Amino acid sequence: MPPHQIHQFDEIQWVSRIRRVLEEELESDDDDRPASISDVPKALLCSKPDAYIPQILALGPYHRHREELHDMERYKLAAARRMQSRLPGVKFLDVVALFIKLELPIRAHYHRYLKFNGETLAWMMALDISFLLEFLQIIATSKGKMVGRAPPSRMSHLVGLDRRTSAYNMLLCDALMLENQIPLFLLQKALEMQYSSSQIAAQISSSMLIGFLIEVSPFKTLDISPWIDAGRHAHLLELLYHTVAPNPEELFETVEGDEETEQEPQVSVRIGFFLEAIAAFIFNRGRALVSAVVKFLVTIPWRTIKSIPALSIIAHPVEQLFSSQKDQNSEPARGISTHDRSTTPLLEEIAIPSVTELKKAGVKFSAMNGDISAIEFDAQTATLHLPTISLDVNAVVVLRNLVAYEASIGSRPLIFSRYVELMNGIIDTAEDAKLLREAGVVLNHLKNDEEVAELWNSMTRSVRLTRVPALDRVIEEVNSYHSSRWRVRTRRFMKNYVAASWECLVLLAVLLLFFIISVQAFCVLYWMLPGTCHKSSGMHFKSISFGLIKGCFCGGGSDGECSDGCGCGGSGSYMVVDEASKGRVAHIPGAIFFDIDQISDPTSNLPHMLPSDEAFAASVSALDIQNKDAVIVYDGKGQFSAARVWWMFRVFGHNKVWVLDGGLPQWCKSGYEVESTSSKVAISRATSVSKAIENIYRGQLVVPASFKTKFQPHLVWTLEQMLDGSQMLLPEDQLREKFVQEGISLDRPIVASCGTGVTACIVNMGLHRIGKPDVPVYDGSWTEWATQPDATIITLGAD
Repeated sequence: MPPHQIHQFDEIQWVSRIRRVLEEELESDDDDRPASISDVPKALLCSKPDAYIPQILALGPYHRHREELHDMERYKLAAARRMQSRLPGVKFLDVVALFIKLELPIRAHYHRYLKFNGETLAWMMALDISFLLEFLQIIATSKGKMVGRAPPSRMSHLVGLDRRTSAYNMLLCDALMLENQIPLFLLQKALEMQYSSSQIAAQISSSMLIGFLIEVSPFKTLDISPWIDAGRHAHLLELLYHTVAPNPEELFETVEGDEETEQEPQVSVRIGFFLEAIAAFIFNRGRALVSAVVKFLVTIPWRTIKSIPALSIIAHPVEQLFSSQKDQNSEPARGISTHDRSTTPLLEEIAIPSVTELKKAGVKFSAMNGDISAIEFDAQTATLHLPTISLDVNAVVVLRNLVAYEASIGSRPLIFSRYVELMNGIIDTAEDAKLLREAGVVLNHLKNDEEVAELWNSMTRSVRLTRVPALDRVIEEVNSYHSSRWRVRTRRFMKNYVAASWECLVLLAVLLLFFIISVQAFCVLYWMLPGTCHKSSGMHFKSISFGLIKGCFCGGGSDGECSDGCGCGGSGSYMVVDEASKGRVAHIPGAIFFDIDQISDPTSNLPHMLPSDEAFAASVSALDIQNKDAVIVYDGKGQFSAARVWWMFRVFGHNKVWVLDGGLPQWCKSGYEVESTSSKVAISRATSVSKAIENIYRGQLVVPASFKTKFQPHLVWTLEQMLDGSQMLLPEDQLREKFVQEGISLDRPIVASCGTGVTACIVNMGLHRIGKPDVPVYDGSWTEWATQPDATIITLGAD
């Protein structure tokens, strides 16, 4: 149909309806009938649409157009046929005819304009009432509240309560949704046509509604009235709301008395306000005085610190950080944040501590029978009384639609919404839900306490803010008791006065930083400089994880004799697996042997080539060296293979590595002790390193490495004058002069190379000392280069 024809049809239908309404004589009370079935406010609908939109059942006109809900039409038609069979002397068409006459009262229940003619609306309501009547009879029968015997139903497999099927829960939720309600007085009219006596119809409708309330009410201990008049309630959701939410007149107590009785509390209140104002004035002045004194005492050293060149750079960012933090702390005191002001409507979470915080402050929780009016706080026993609430899979839909209905009527305070705000305020985590469950306040039929906390925390939106004096008084009393506890006062004092004094904290932090830097510098100098090392025979070097060497420890001569008299035997490693060799080689006590021939690439035909990342990590882990450890390397000749180990650690990303200048010969000359035995742990580590290397290159499974590598490719690519007569590196100025004399420009890229890649590391270390740390070492050096068939070889002095 063209759009203009649809528009013309709508106009004709509207004019026809208006003319008919004006021609009919309506009673005045029908004109004043309030609309009670409305759309869910968008602020609530956008938070969780599934809780407000029917899933399988459409009741009433709002969701009739949705095709996915048409599957339930066959159940509605079956219920209509069974209802027709029970009508004495009348037909189902007579029910429809009666509903046509009640068209205007039906329309009056809906906020939205219904674009259906009277006959279509009547048929719609007749089918829905047939289904709803049978559904309520099944529920009442299961609860033992049905008067008489309920007629058999073919829907028992769909809504049978004995199995608590998912279809039953979905039907129950759909029947409670605000946009899925139908006028309840039609249920009464249908029962009156089915039974000969209106009194019997009223009894049956009352029993069905009582059973329905028992099933859906979240307050299971609530006393339900033994008689419910269906004609006094607009629909099922409105009936449930007035059952669980007390009337404002019942909740708000009005105190009346003569003028003298009223004036006495007013005088006492005024005196109390006056004393509080004086106390606040004295407190604020005292606080300002203390702050001024602290600020004066801190300003002078702070200005001194800012005058130091090294610290003046960070002074301004520190001041900006704390000043911005101070502004953020003061912003909430002025009101709602900018984000909160721009987000409307927003349900402001009640300013009340959580259950866990209240319990720590000594507050107890007690479960009470009844509805929201049972909420109270007993300050003498520090007990918060809350009604017992049962939470199951349908609780989210029930609670949310009760809030939505309360927001839609707009003629009374949002009592139930305020209760939801209270529960949202005190329940933040699963621990809070657990404490309320153990106290009997929450009957949890969900999977766990996390779902209970999520249920309350997700309900944080409403359409408008409201105040409920009775609940607000309870909240105020709880907050007052919580704030009066010494533990809370102490924590608040620390936050407001200690944490707020950022100048003092910054001063202490700077002083602590100076102290740590001084201690660190002292320790580095103490352990690294020859002649200042600790001479205690009980010193155990593993406490700072020393990594050690390959070859002779003391630089003995070719004849095998020790040139320094330390008794090392002249050559070889102290870490000997052969028991017959134990005790012959001297080394620094507690040192660990690092074999550069063993920790290498066994697949290469070149000596001691760099191993893979995995092999190096596994080998170092076998030596019990971790990334957090500082490693000091030395060798027996003074300066030889230790530089290779130093370079290897740096290649694999470990920069906390140093070389003991002068090595073991300088250690012996300085009079420090050595030992000549290998422990079982040292032998075991050497075996573990060998197995780790072998397993890695065989592709076998190894123990996860505790040492993590980070390969530095820019470090992987001799000058005898770099060492003095004692095999120690020359000072920085002399080293720099040596490189200049050799025609090496420190401003250009440099690659260190030698015969096998060992002594080249000495060059690398010397360049590192004079401020050029990123010099790569050609790992294979001449040994690899000479084996390349296309390598360019230049002979110095050749023509």
